[in-house]
Amino acid sequence: MSKQIYAEGTTRDLLHKFAKTLEPGQKFSPKDAVRWFAENYPRINPSTVAIHVRRMVVNDPHLAGRKCINRNVKWNLFFKVDNNRFRLWNEAIDGPPQYPDQSTPQSTDSIDAEDEDEETTTPNEAAEEFAREQDLRDYLAKNLETLEPGLRLHEDGIEHPVAGGFIDILALDKQGNPVVIELKVSRGHQRAIGQLAYYLAWVKENRANGKPVRGMIVASEVTEKVRLAASQLPNTTLFEYSITFSIHPVKG
Repeated sequence: MSKQIYAEGTTRDLLHKFAKTLEPGQKFSPKDAVRWFAENYPRINPSTVAIHVRRMVVNDPHLAGRKCINRNVKWNLFFKVDNNRFRLWNEAIDGPPQYPDQSTPQSTDSIDAEDEDEETTTPNEAAEEFAREQDLRDYLAKNLETLEPGLRLHEDGIEHPVAGGFIDILALDKQGNPVVIELKVSRGHQRAIGQLAYYLAWVKENRANGKPVRGMIVASEVTEKVRLAASQLPNTTLFEYSITFSIHPVKG
């Protein structure tokens, strides 16, 4: 049975309410949906919202994480405009939903094992955390050489879709070998190890074409537990980041 936090419905159901606030053709990003949830349903984790937005896209059949859930027509809501912008799906203009095997959708009574809400204990901090992780991702995507000389973004390298999730950044090194970059801005870094291990295996099987795959974790703090766990992942590098700023007087 799906975990549900609010009586009005699960994250998927609430995204249908969010969709009613959009005008036809209006473009939005996952950040916009996260802000709406923070104002209206703050107990739902921002990352859960962002993942559900992408699961509800009708024109990305290669996103294997939607292979099962997309057969329930309630998941068909958004149209992907580009890597990080979406709008409402209009079947008359956009055509029917695309599926990996072009199967016929199931009825709306199908069980959705992946439609689960993930609750956050501090809604305001969680929304800020999500925004900070997005800012870190956007900065690194434009400045990958700060991590390694010659590192460049994969053609679909920002939030690269995989079965059941998204790689924060998928990059290529000087030799063209894939590099999976996982970002963490707050607590729970141990979870990043499990995510990275899965993403490395997925990229090796689906994107590497026989090339070696490496991993990187960029975090605000790398704990001893993370160091120990990462030591069991071959070809994985850990980074800590810090943010500084300065103020200078301006002459009149």
